[in-house]
Amino acid sequence: MKLNSKDSLLGRLLVSILLTAMAVGFIASELYYMVVYNNSLKHAEIEISKLHETVASTSSIAAFLDDQELAKEVVNGLIVNDVVMSAALSTAEIEVTNGRQSGNGQQYHFDITSPFSEQVVGQLTIVQDLQFITQRARKNADYNASLLFTQALIITFVCVLNVFILVTKPLSYISKQLSKISPPSRARIKKPIFHRKGELGRLTTDVNALLVKTDKALKHELEYRKEIEALEARLRLVFDYASNPIVLTDTSGNLILANQSFDDLLSFASRSKQKNMGKFLNQLFENGEAIEDSFEKQLALSNTALGEFKLLQIQCDDSVDNKPRWFQIIATSISTEDFKDYIEISLHDISNKKEKLEALSSIVDLDPLTQAFNRNGLKSKLELMSLSYANYAVLFIDIDNFKEINDTYGHQVGDDVLIEVVKRFKSRLRQGDIVCRWGGDEFILLLADVNELYLTPILSELSDELRREMRLPYLKENLTVEASIGVSFYPQSSRNTDTLIKLADEGMYKAKLSRQKDALQSRIVD
Repeated sequence: MKLNSKDSLLGRLLVSILLTAMAVGFIASELYYMVVYNNSLKHAEIEISKLHETVASTSSIAAFLDDQELAKEVVNGLIVNDVVMSAALSTAEIEVTNGRQSGNGQQYHFDITSPFSEQVVGQLTIVQDLQFITQRARKNADYNASLLFTQALIITFVCVLNVFILVTKPLSYISKQLSKISPPSRARIKKPIFHRKGELGRLTTDVNALLVKTDKALKHELEYRKEIEALEARLRLVFDYASNPIVLTDTSGNLILANQSFDDLLSFASRSKQKNMGKFLNQLFENGEAIEDSFEKQLALSNTALGEFKLLQIQCDDSVDNKPRWFQIIATSISTEDFKDYIEISLHDISNKKEKLEALSSIVDLDPLTQAFNRNGLKSKLELMSLSYANYAVLFIDIDNFKEINDTYGHQVGDDVLIEVVKRFKSRLRQGDIVCRWGGDEFILLLADVNELYLTPILSELSDELRREMRLPYLKENLTVEASIGVSFYPQSSRNTDTLIKLADEGMYKAKLSRQKDALQSRIVD
């Protein structure tokens, strides 16, 4: 039976019982001392009374006769008793005293009467020995305390032994068996002897049932983990050898995972791999701010965002493919079970598709002569302009006297004039503005973020640009053209695109009539 561990059940039980026994023994000893002390005082008082009764006749004779020798015998006989510290017999003629005079014992005074009458002839004084009474009470109390402590030691030993036999030893037996079992295992705990139907037996049964459940759970977990590992290996192969670049980032854009295709893309773009390449990889593409703004808005509504963007390439030499690379970017928001958010970004090369679409768009949406947008192209640009800008201006422009140019110089010169007009329009317009050949010598310009306050200087610049002399290879002389311009505004004039064009067309005709009227009046004056 080992008690060397302060944390063991037996050790704590032993300390607890010993401390309790000591506390109870001390309290009991003090209480017993007080009881014995008080009883001793009462007993001493009774003894002194009996002693007085015993020597009453002798002391009466000694006092009546004033016999000093007989008085000494009485006093000496009294102090022989343990409870008497000192005694004195006094009369009018003699006084006999014996015993210790120091101390604070209680004094008892008894009157001595004559043997023949009730006349008081002297006084007998007996002083109680308080020191003896106190020592006797303490001795009795200590003896009682030692008995209690011995009894407590015996009870402690019996309790500890019972606990060891009935609790600690069976628990240690169970613990040793349990420590040797490493789930999953078929080994089970045997029930302790004499405890098969008791609490420890039921505990063993419960632990064995728990081991069975643990084995099943671990086997299932191991099978599940193997499946996960196999799936992870397959997914890793798919991820590493995917033809499309795939990356995983945190919400700040820090790279966590990237496959080989992404490294190949960086090599093609002459870019080094960095920890953060912008949110949604926007540093790799032109107009990166638009990517971040668009994707954040899309992800606020759903967990997926997508868009088509042009790769920003850094050309190092002439051998590198100079063709633009377009990618469809798909960003997916992912939340894990531990409440961490990530962004999965996959890039799909759509360069060939984009090239074919642009070629098809050139056929469908562009005027073959001037390479400006045609009516079909203008329709899609008007819809995009309405979605992208809060306001814009529609300019309907007609080249004045263009028929005379065709009739005078021929259609080839007329075509060259139209091409030059479009070039001059484009030279004065911004990146977001649109040039469309509406038909013949009519053009429509879409000016983004322009209202009536800013239109006048723009019209002046366009008119001045058109009036600038044109030098054509087929003519020796230079040509000068002018134009009539009508304007409508979105959304002030209308929100309907057809209505905007109609209003601008009407404005153009009004301007043309006004110019013709002014020219006619000028001729009349001349």
